[in-house]
This record gives sequence, structure tokens and C-alpha cells, in this order.
Amino acid sequence: MSSKPRILLFNPVKHALAQYKDLQESTAPEVVTSESREQFFRDCRTRYKDVIAIYRTSASGAVSKPLAIVDMSIITNVTGGGEI
Repeated sequence: MSSKPRILLFNPVKHALAQYKDLQESTAPEVVTSESREQFFRDCRTRYKDVIAIYRTSASGAVSKPLAIVDMSIITNVTGGGEI
């Protein structure tokens, strides 16, 4: 397990590769592997419970759908509180 803070990306980085490499120096980024919105929320309680940030783009809607404010509060509660 990495000692770096874990962050989730809904899509792999394709263009900003130099910036992504810099990001990897201070964090442990990983791409979400959940295949549905329901699975993603289950994964937030288990696999992703220590993630400190989630980054999504407009193209990530296939899994996340629109993450409404109410959904973000669920993620905050599942991941142990704190702000997202």
C-alpha cells in the first residue's frame, strides 16, 4: 500500500502526461474500475474508503452519472468526512 494520498480519476490521462507524472510524485492516482454507479458507491465504502479526492470529467458520466450535491455528501460520509 502506498504512503501517498490516493486520488481517483474517472478516466485515464491521455494528454497531460507530464503533469500526470508530476502528480504521481506526490499522490497515488488510480482510475476507477467500477462498472456502474451502484458498484461505484459500494466501492466507496470498501476499495476507495481512504481516497482523499475524486476527479471526473464530462466524459465520465457512463459510470458516475451526474454527481449531485447529495451524492457528494454520500461520498464524503463514506470516505470518512472532510471536504471534497
